[in-house]
Formats: sequence, C-alpha cells, structure tokens
Amino acid sequence: MDEITFEDVLTHYRLKLKEVSDEVEILKNQIKKAEGHIDAGWSGATANACRLKLEVVNGELVKTLAEITEALIKLSAIGELLAEDDPTLI
Repeated sequence: MDEITFEDVLTHYRLKLKEVSDEVEILKNQIKKAEGHIDAGWSGATANACRLKLEVVNGELVKTLAEITEALIKLSAIGELLAEDDPTLI
C-alpha cells in the first residue's frame, strides 16, 4: 500500500475546497438570475420577502466563500510549518 503524505492530504482538501467554492459561485449566480426574474415581473410583499430571503442566502454564501478561503490559507500554512519542522512529512 502506498504511503499517504501530508502533501497528498493537502492536495485532496485543496481540491475539495475548490469544488465547494465553485458550487457556491454557481449558487450565487443562480441567486442573481432569480433576483433578475423578480425585478422583471414580480412586485408586492411576496416579491420583497423573496428578495430579502435571497439577500440572506447570498450573504451566507459570501460568508462560506470567505471561510473556504481561510481554510485554504490555514491548510497551506500548516503544510509550510510541517515542511520546515520535518520535510519528510510533506
């Protein structure tokens, strides 16, 4: 069985975080489209309520992207620290 290195783990999680980031971006674009549809032909209290919900969801998506970015930065920093401490781990 092949040995799994920390670099393998870093690469795996960077890929997974990139995939999630891409999915979040897709959702953000879908929200923009939904907002455009609302603006194009929907008005009143329900339209306003829907806009507010979409704003909340969009805010959460922005927060999620920031957390993904932070996680990637931390993973990279951990890798660098381990490489300095014991290069054979990486």
